[in-house]
Amino acid sequence: MAAVTERTPAASTASALAARGLVRRHGGRVILDAVDLDVAPGERLAILGPNGAGKTTLLEVLAAVQPADGGSVTPGPEQLGWVPQRPALYERLTVSENLTLFAGLAIPGKQEAAEAAERALDFAELRQRAGQRLDRLSGGWRQRVSLAIGLLGDPTCVLLDEPHTALDPPQRLELWALIDRLAAAGTAVVITTHELHAAERHADRVIVLAGGKIVFSGTPDDLRARGGDHADLDLAFARVVGGEPSGETAGAAATASSTASTAPRTTDGAGA
Repeated sequence: MAAVTERTPAASTASALAARGLVRRHGGRVILDAVDLDVAPGERLAILGPNGAGKTTLLEVLAAVQPADGGSVTPGPEQLGWVPQRPALYERLTVSENLTLFAGLAIPGKQEAAEAAERALDFAELRQRAGQRLDRLSGGWRQRVSLAIGLLGDPTCVLLDEPHTALDPPQRLELWALIDRLAAAGTAVVITTHELHAAERHADRVIVLAGGKIVFSGTPDDLRARGGDHADLDLAFARVVGGEPSGETAGAAATASSTASTAPRTTDGAGA
């Protein structure tokens, strides 16, 4: 039984998520500065950036956890799945009881809510843990529960904030496998992460956020190309965050500078 509705490109051509001019301020500081974002159905978008860049704030504004001080988001939060970095789960309840509880809060109709909980349980491969309490689960299994809760409303797009925190390498691979399955079914996935190489392997597109602005948007290969002759991904990320132009842009700037330095000077005051 599938946990999400399969969406084909022909049936779903509009953006799964669109944001325009998002602004968020805290005190006198601008956290998000006129951010525009489009995510296609089935797209896996990784949001990268240094600490304090505004990654979590962006996801929380998209999910309507925080209000925006400007801009718009489509669709509304009822059509988006939200998986926070530190989810508020009920430790003394079982996996199945947690899903049933959250489904009842999110979905009208007792039967519909029960069916949604069962679908999410199966999609996240939690059936074997359904009767276990949350306080007896490892971090990897708890993260699966969080993702399952985010899927209860059959969202067009799922937002995951640093879901790999505290997971060991095998658990991270398992979580990425679930994310890949979601995307294959046509559900868009937006994920914040510090894992550059995991984003390169699994994301269709990456954006880099720095100072509340999107300073890069492109494929992982596009980002790696910013890493110089050796295509170093870490160097590429550092260059983008630091505002260093790409090699092509830098080369053009250097050529222009050289041309300007050798060009004859005018003396009629027209350029003053």
